[in-house]
Amino acid sequence: MRLSPLALVLTALALPATAQADSISYIKGGDVWIASPDGSNQTRITTSGAYKAVSQGDDGTLVAVSDRDLYRLDRTTGAVLNEINTPLGIGWFGPWEPAVSPDGTKVAYELRDINGYPAVAYSNTDGSIQSRPLHTGWTWPSWIDNTWLVHSEKPNALAEDTIVRAVGSPNNEGTPWFTHPGRTPLADVDIKGDLFAGITNDTILTVFRFTGEPGTGAVDGCFQYENPSGGKFTGPAFSPDARALVWGEGDGIWRGDMPNLSGGCIAPPDGRLIIPGAYNPDWSPAAVPVPQTPPPPAPPAPPAPPVPVPPAAKPMTLSTAKQSLKTALKQGITVTLANATAKTKVTASYKKKVVASGTGTTKVTLKFTKKAAKDLKRKRSVKLTLKAGAVTKTLTLK
Repeated sequence: MRLSPLALVLTALALPATAQADSISYIKGGDVWIASPDGSNQTRITTSGAYKAVSQGDDGTLVAVSDRDLYRLDRTTGAVLNEINTPLGIGWFGPWEPAVSPDGTKVAYELRDINGYPAVAYSNTDGSIQSRPLHTGWTWPSWIDNTWLVHSEKPNALAEDTIVRAVGSPNNEGTPWFTHPGRTPLADVDIKGDLFAGITNDTILTVFRFTGEPGTGAVDGCFQYENPSGGKFTGPAFSPDARALVWGEGDGIWRGDMPNLSGGCIAPPDGRLIIPGAYNPDWSPAAVPVPQTPPPPAPPAPPAPPVPVPPAAKPMTLSTAKQSLKTALKQGITVTLANATAKTKVTASYKKKVVASGTGTTKVTLKFTKKAAKDLKRKRSVKLTLKAGAVTKTLTLK
């Protein structure tokens, strides 16, 4: 980033530091973070990695965008306090660029229709019904106070770059403000006190001063920042006392200190990188939250008494008495079971085909089928496979 003065007077002033009780909210790695204005005390608020924009009110009210939804978050734990109603429907996309009002009761945000035409909507941060109607045309809402906003990025070549509108006013009402000849089209603005900052073509960040009321006052372009890392400036946000400005570049969040411009334009020192890898900053007088200290671990529970383990059941076994093939075919095969816990079916198979079966718990007689007895009596020797549950045994009858 390189500073380029627009005014004739280029003397830089020594500046007082802004209040360290303030905080900057931002997005890093898809999560909401809050840090001190100098980039210290970086505190991670959420852990889901699902957020893409965040804003905070002067009272610390925290609102963030995830997918197509707005959520009010607890600034200490990151817990979702409530979802915020948005007038999204068929043909509308968003929300983007949330901006919480100073008193934390409302959030303004950008929508676009299916043709890319922009609008600004307003919702109550407590989840109640949003204000109506939509304000179409300009977008990038920035709060002047709790009632008035300035929008930027003009909808057509004949419009002014900026317009001032009241929350809830009819869509056709508003006060077009200014277009600066050398800094148009102007978008992504922020306003604080008598200072105004906006971005032209992503590559020029200009700080203006104005006299009079927003919407009618005369505007001077004082100085500009150029050559952003990554080729793009985003999201300028003034400190509550308008003595410093933060913004996003490709490598993170930058800060520039503002001289006292009440008497005319004076160029400040160059900006400096304060939070690498972050974007979407918003400055609030609310303090950085103190992370909650986890409670001390509970004392270990006394060991549970041992649970008696019943002795393992003895495996079932299968045995047979010595028999001849001729006797077995007539009288059946006598099988003795040991450790059987219920009636058990026992089978005898010849060449994988069951030829005899019986059921019992101790002594079981396996009777051959008539067909098997007829076929097997011509054999001199028969090798059978006995099976009872998972137990198998080979038996040869002669």
